[in-house]
Amino acid sequence: MEKDLAARLKELSEAFEDETDRTKGMADIIDEIAEMLHRVKERAELGALQTRLAADALDRIEEAAEELEKLLPGEDAKDSEEARLLASDTIDEIMNGKTVAKEAKAALEELLNSVDDMDTMIRETEELSRQQVHSMEEITESMEHIAGQEPCSEEKMA
Repeated sequence: MEKDLAARLKELSEAFEDETDRTKGMADIIDEIAEMLHRVKERAELGALQTRLAADALDRIEEAAEELEKLLPGEDAKDSEEARLLASDTIDEIMNGKTVAKEAKAALEELLNSVDDMDTMIRETEELSRQQVHSMEEITESMEHIAGQEPCSEEKMA
């Protein structure tokens, strides 16, 4: 009966080892996903930076166009009006570009926040998987130890 118990513990120990190996594999996959997500985050941060720089450049261009409009000559009314219309159209286009840049910036920042949240969840899942693997390894070790012990005879106990 004790040999049956030892054999059964050995079977359970082997099954637990298999499950531990599968869990380790999942933890490794989670780690790879986390690394890919980190690269996505880096690219999104770069895109957000580029968008911020473009918005800043558009701000400066807008300021320059407004200054130019103020400096237009007032001698020839027709030429002055055409220049003002051109400057006004340019300012409108700049404003449209700024709006698009700001929307892109907001979308990228939202993406970054989502990536950060996902990264946190993946890192937590990875840590829990590693802890589970460690616990399973300890249980397997204990089961192997129990299965490997010889049954105590009455002589040894006396």
